[in-house]
Amino acid sequence: MICTIIMAKFMNRNKEKSEDLTTDEDTEVIAKKVSAKEGILAWLPYIFLCTLILITSPLVPSLNSFVGQFSSNIHIYSGDSTSTSGFSWINTPGMMIIIATVIAGFIQKIKFSYMAKVFKNTVIQLKTSFITIMSIVAISKIMSHSGMTSSISFGLCSMTGSFYPLISPLLGAIGTFVTGSDTSANILFGGLQVKAAKSLSIDPYWIAAANTAGATAGKMISPQSIAIATSATGLIGQEGKIFSSTVKYCLGYVIILGLIVYFGRFLPILGL
Repeated sequence: MICTIIMAKFMNRNKEKSEDLTTDEDTEVIAKKVSAKEGILAWLPYIFLCTLILITSPLVPSLNSFVGQFSSNIHIYSGDSTSTSGFSWINTPGMMIIIATVIAGFIQKIKFSYMAKVFKNTVIQLKTSFITIMSIVAISKIMSHSGMTSSISFGLCSMTGSFYPLISPLLGAIGTFVTGSDTSANILFGGLQVKAAKSLSIDPYWIAAANTAGATAGKMISPQSIAIATSATGLIGQEGKIFSSTVKYCLGYVIILGLIVYFGRFLPILGL
């Protein structure tokens, strides 16, 4: 966050100097001050969300075990290395967001019917995202159980050898570019990256982190992310221009990440 602020100030410095600020005499700028009460009310959903996540975490064992009781276990796959899939109904970030929002809404004196309407519109807006995420999870499981993930990882290892860490962030970026989600990219390529790391005797946590870091780079050029950004900012039709302006930063970011991952894997050997 600090790096982002510094870079934003640096990149906008010349722009601010070159802009000619013109003011209209008939235009009156009114700066509205936000009181402490209004600020706290606006931040209530985030305050409650952080509080709920903390008090239901292992930091508070009694509450953590209580909410953990509300879960379901489903046995789907019955082949080799079988396992049971578990789902928690309450102790998940998504449910915590809903609970925090509803509590904060009542305190802000928002009608439940209006909150239900917003929730309905949000579900409709994100319906394609739900389908995408479920499809990606299904593909990831099929690839893992069928052995495709292992085959791809061994193939990449045989082609790149000890230079595999250089391309590990690139795989994460490709995953986000295709799926539009960092989470989906981790689901799609996370297992592959770990298998490849183990076959090369590299710390799997290091390569998994490289996949996540690379996934953030892919967010810059993801068509889904660009489409959402243009819709929110009123720049519909400028997707191509935005893509062409961000792809160079994405590539530079991925290259830097690859170098960090490649040379960083030697740190444990050096005892650092």
